[in-house]
This record gives sequence, C-alpha cells and structure tokens, in this order.
Amino acid sequence: MKRWIWVAVIAVVIGVLAFLANRKQEVRAAQPVTDGFTCAVAIDYGELSLKGQLSRMTDGRLLATFTEPSSLSGVAISWDGEEMAMELGGLRVPVNADNVPQSALVKSLLGVLTAELVDGEVGHDGVTYSGEIDGKTYTVTCDETTGFIRTLSVPQDGLEVTFSDVTVLEEEK
Repeated sequence: MKRWIWVAVIAVVIGVLAFLANRKQEVRAAQPVTDGFTCAVAIDYGELSLKGQLSRMTDGRLLATFTEPSSLSGVAISWDGEEMAMELGGLRVPVNADNVPQSALVKSLLGVLTAELVDGEVGHDGVTYSGEIDGKTYTVTCDETTGFIRTLSVPQDGLEVTFSDVTVLEEEK
C-alpha cells in the first residue's frame, strides 16, 4: 500500500513540475513583432511563387516589393487597410481597394499582421498562433526569443509565407 502512495506522490510531483516548466516557456516567449519590421520573404500564393522584401511600417502600412519572378521584379504594392497603390520605377498608381478581392495577397497579409496574436503554443518551431479573420483561418509561427515571424499561412487563400533576415525598423519621428 505504501508503494502506491509513493508512486502517486511522485506522479503528482512530476505533473506539477511539467506544468510549471511549460508555464515558464509561455511566459518567456517574446511578443510577436507584427509591425515596424522589414524582411526577405518567399511567398507561395496559389500557383505563384514570389520572392521579395516585405516591410510593415510603424504607421501600419504594408509594402511588398517583388524580386521574383522576373516579370514582377521591381513591382511594389502598398496597402494600409484603406489606400492601395502599385509602384514601378518611381511611378505610383493608386488602386481602388474596393475592386481588389479580400483574398488578395496584400489584404491577406495585412489582415493577419493586424490580428491580435494571443495564446500561442510553444513548440519546436517556435510559438504558433492560430485564429480566424474574415472567415478564414490563419497560422503564424514566431521565434520564441525575438518574436520575429517565421511563417504565415492562410490556407483558404492558398497563401504560405516564409520570413527571413528580419530587422526592426527605426521609429519614424
């Protein structure tokens, strides 16, 4: 009988220690960096494979500048949630955002980056956040230490993004 009591006590202690260890991981995880950064991106969007630079300004504007495929090299798209524009070679053309579908690349990206990322799960790939925006599910994985986004996925839009070489932008004064 004593043996069972000791086994039960040891099991409870191990359970409490495991809970506390997991709890410490959650507390240590950095907050996700979803604005004020720039990085290289590799984007799979439906049938397209794109590469380029993505910047999320501190004012909330998203700027995507493409380097690949070569047919889009130099094209930039900016979107702040209200105004959208395309740029190429210094020429800026406003785009009527009402004519751009909700599943468009920049709308999906900005939608997820402005979503509240809470209750992340710490795993071997970092901290994973899941949620829903505009009726579509998304998953974001961030580095546990820096909070920099590693991957972003919106399966219903066929959007998969890998982030690399992330740097924080200086505050605009």
